[in-house]
Amino acid sequence: MNDQEHESILTLCLMAAFADGAKHDRERDEIRRIAGSLAAADSANIAALYQDVLLKRVSPQQASAALSTREAKQLAYEMAVCVCDADGAQSDAERAFLGSLRTALGLASTFSRRSASASRRNTSSRPAASCSEDCSARWVAACSAASESRRSARE
Repeated sequence: MNDQEHESILTLCLMAAFADGAKHDRERDEIRRIAGSLAAADSANIAALYQDVLLKRVSPQQASAALSTREAKQLAYEMAVCVCDADGAQSDAERAFLGSLRTALGLASTFSRRSASASRRNTSSRPAASCSEDCSARWVAACSAASESRRSARE
């Protein structure tokens, strides 16, 4: 992935954090963790991304447009879910944001009813460590899928 895709992922994560109109410290920590795990995180101007999101200078559709592969789109979505889950519960506003993000990313048709019901179950409060473990597993799965896709393309 390139720097622009990394910035798009971080932008979408920031949008997820502000989707419910509040910002929890655990969501901030999750964004820092995601930013730190992206290869080009050092080149991203996080302060400028915050400004773009808070001042609504960018939409989910605009941020999604920079993601060129299905794997990058899936990774962006999963990282946004991690941010929404970081405070232990998804609010109705966060679920609505994630639904619109799936559509903006072109992932809406790939999610089954089972995924939707799993998301609804996420409304109960969970310990932050559990959320972090879930997000680490999502990160590994999304990165593995991207690596496999690159290997297949080379063959």
